[in-house]
Amino acid sequence: TGLIMQITDDGQDFDPAAARHRAAQGRSMGLLGMEDRMKLVGGQLGITSRPGAGTTIRASFPLPGSAGLPLASPEEAK
Repeated sequence: TGLIMQITDDGQDFDPAAARHRAAQGRSMGLLGMEDRMKLVGGQLGITSRPGAGTTIRASFPLPGSAGLPLASPEEAK
């Protein structure tokens, strides 16, 4: 159980592998930053992009109480 967020556009495509390569060289941090943030919360990020079909970014996040994550105690919720 978790939260899934999907963003889709019908604009121009891009090459996710090339964007990661540019990020590894320090020229862009967008995708790497998103992937790092997802890892910090135990989530996953998927990116698909095809010519003429736009781009879809799908992020899935575990919710407290699922996937072994503890629920907040009443004291922590205050």
